[in-house]
Amino acid sequence: MFEIVKKYGIVFCGIIAPFLMALPPEVRSDKAGMLTLDGLNAAVALWDWQWKNFRLDAKSTTPLPSYPVITEKYHEYQGTWKNFYYQIWIREKTSDTVTLQYLLRDPAGSKVRNLVWTVTLPHNRFMNHQITVDGRNYDLKPVTLKNVSSISFLNGERKITITGKNLNLEIFNGAGFNVRSYQLRIKFQPGSGNVRESRLNLTVHFAPLHEDKLTLPNVSESNVPYKLQQKVSCNGINFDCGKAKKHLVLKKAEKCTVDLTGKRGKFLYMLHAADDEALPVLEVGAKHIALKKGIDFAGSKTLDRLPNGALISTAADREAGFRFSRFEIPAAAGKLSLQNSGKGKWRIAAVTLSDTDISAGQVESIFFQLPGEKWGTLEPFKRPVAGSILDFSFMQDAPAGKNGWIKINKNGHFYAEKAPERILRFYGVNLVQTALMLNKNEADALADEIAALGFNNCAYPPLGTQPHSPGEKLALSGGG
Repeated sequence: MFEIVKKYGIVFCGIIAPFLMALPPEVRSDKAGMLTLDGLNAAVALWDWQWKNFRLDAKSTTPLPSYPVITEKYHEYQGTWKNFYYQIWIREKTSDTVTLQYLLRDPAGSKVRNLVWTVTLPHNRFMNHQITVDGRNYDLKPVTLKNVSSISFLNGERKITITGKNLNLEIFNGAGFNVRSYQLRIKFQPGSGNVRESRLNLTVHFAPLHEDKLTLPNVSESNVPYKLQQKVSCNGINFDCGKAKKHLVLKKAEKCTVDLTGKRGKFLYMLHAADDEALPVLEVGAKHIALKKGIDFAGSKTLDRLPNGALISTAADREAGFRFSRFEIPAAAGKLSLQNSGKGKWRIAAVTLSDTDISAGQVESIFFQLPGEKWGTLEPFKRPVAGSILDFSFMQDAPAGKNGWIKINKNGHFYAEKAPERILRFYGVNLVQTALMLNKNEADALADEIAALGFNNCAYPPLGTQPHSPGEKLALSGGG
């Protein structure tokens, strides 16, 4: 440590804050300077010459004495990470903007394949989203863009914009590596080769998105079959449904007009349900939108998953039936007309205008597999609820080993020596990298999740080739 002081002439001063707050409320940091930006993880990552990955965080760094330095509008971090001495400065520029400065230095030079600053975007929140780079929209698909100056994307109710000079950006999709997230990777300068000193300077701005919840006439019926809570939120789109069981109901040829003076938004979002014979129509300014059965509403087949009609519910009320639909609308529309041009009924619980772009496919929705439908892909974004239809842990014959050693019979099948009458089959996963370096609670939780997915076997292929850090305990837990 004293060698670092002599080499760089560092003067130690400042205070250590027990809680690293301050700065805009969307910005949080740990004691090493690893960030969350409006709930999204942002960190420095490095791939060495053997393509091993390392992240700059509280576990992998050693802070210098008296660091971090925390003031109301300024955070500074200094320490060592791998062979690097690092400095990080986080400064409040305005109440909704921060500047980030990173410096890594190794006078002897470290051979690096890739040195980047990453923002992680989870699949379940950003599937089908786009980002805007220098005014052009890009899908979240693998691509490398050079000499970038501005990167922006929507996150819930806010727009995040990252700016810098001559940035090199890589969009990465972790699906091919069983990682359920995208990453925006911004390269340090220099970001590869024999690195002696590398820097990155960024500005991050948070802008709230505009939203207008429209007031609809409350038309009450004695037997309204669907109900929702008054306040409903779907992936950052907020609705005011009024009092329970009082929704706008349009019967044959009925029409309702809502004044949009002073209201604005690029998209119209609606919670609604329509009968088989209904013909729902929207008119927003000069734009005419005829809703389509099987696309925007389902009629009597209320269990279908539709391209623009996510079947929603709330945690407090599991009665289903209303659809979440999104429609792009013109600016300065003036008024909104809702009309049922057919028979039956069209029920509208709530309408909201917003600049946020959220498709029905991104909304957490009830989904039922109907007879005759093709099998769909199960994306395990959330752990199955214990005892639910998606909890396959009942297939386990735990604990492992209770029936003795596993052997092979004359027909080539597996069996347990104490239960030779039962043929065994194994379904499992490989656990690699950080999945091998868990504490006991993390290992138990992972074992429970693997069991709930129906797997009864785990392989640890790199266990003997990737040593963990000295002093770390390696906990392995299983029950199948």
